[in-house]
Amino acid sequence: MPLPAVDTNRPRELIRHDLTAEHPNQPWVADPTDVRTGFGWVHAAFVLHVCSRLIVGRQVSHLKRNWRSMLMPEPVVRVPVDQLRQVFELLIDHVARNSGTGLTVSRDYFWSIPASERYDVYAVPGEFTIGRVSESLANLQGMLEDESKALGYGLVWLADVLRAIGDEAVG
Repeated sequence: MPLPAVDTNRPRELIRHDLTAEHPNQPWVADPTDVRTGFGWVHAAFVLHVCSRLIVGRQVSHLKRNWRSMLMPEPVVRVPVDQLRQVFELLIDHVARNSGTGLTVSRDYFWSIPASERYDVYAVPGEFTIGRVSESLANLQGMLEDESKALGYGLVWLADVLRAIGDEAVG
């Protein structure tokens, strides 16, 4: 088997495969590979009968992650609450100095993606809903009136409002 040209970046063939076959049922070879598509990763494997040069087997399956992510799981992000509070106060103080007592958000409606799909970057989200900044703000105001209404969704509603303010600020 010829070696790659010296001026290529390919590694030299060190195993020196003999892929010739004079009779049936001599070497069979397999070629597994992962292919990135617009919808995630696809694993494809083909089995070739060397004597006839026919593909005698194949398997294609959808993978959500490539082999690297299986070996290296996504890191967990630790958010220090003290620093988060400091940054939030810094930003709110900046907004108050520049905007006075209130802000105007020119767009009320936005696309909302379910959390189960929002963080799966290996797949295209299948479900979109429409959210409203005014509705999220009303929910937050309800929490101020009755602290017992403070719940996990409060952070989601706050994120909706802050995202709209941030989008307005950066144009």
